[in-house]
Order: sequence, then structure tokens, then C-alpha cells
Amino acid sequence: HWLEWTIPVAEAGVYAIALRYAARAQATRDCRIDGKTPGPDWDGLAFPDTGGYSTSADNWSWQLLKERGGSVLQRELTVGDHALRLINRGAGMAVDALFLIPIDCAKELEQ
Repeated sequence: HWLEWTIPVAEAGVYAIALRYAARAQATRDCRIDGKTPGPDWDGLAFPDTGGYSTSADNWSWQLLKERGGSVLQRELTVGDHALRLINRGAGMAVDALFLIPIDCAKELEQ
């Protein structure tokens, strides 16, 4: 199965994507933007176990989408609405929030 969101972009630029999620086991997702894969690094994204689905404890965690080597994934987006889809490739995961972050700000978060 998959989940898809419409993401409005007010200013063209290069963005990273951050998710607030919870998972009881490592979850794996493939990402599509506007119906297409942005590249092979956008498949098999790993979301580590957070300890549960926040039903009895605060298990939420923030994560920037990253390639297997650990670098933050980035995508150039034009002004307008874009479709972001996460396709389930293994294990359950709750998603609470999703943000587009200008790549310069995302790099600062990583430091």
C-alpha cells in the first residue's frame, strides 16, 4: 500500500524532506515525487524502529530522507503543487508530519 500527500511549493528551489514518524520495527519505503522516482537512492528508504506507535509512550522521531550512505536526499522543485508518495516495502509506520526544508537549512540541521 502507499500514502500520498499534495505538497504546495511557494518558492522554486532545492529541498530536503523530513518526516515525523513512529514504528515498532524498521520500516522500509520507496518515495515517488509527481509519480516518478527521483532516482535509485529514493527506493528502500530505512526508518529505524522508534519503539512503538506512540500509543502508551512518546515514540515519535524526526528523520530527514537519506540515501544509504547517509547523505540527505535533495530534490529540485518548481512552484506549485507536487505529489509525494511513500510506498510500503516492509513493516508498519505511522506518519504524523511531513515538511519540505530548503536544502541549506537541512544541511545546518545535520551539523
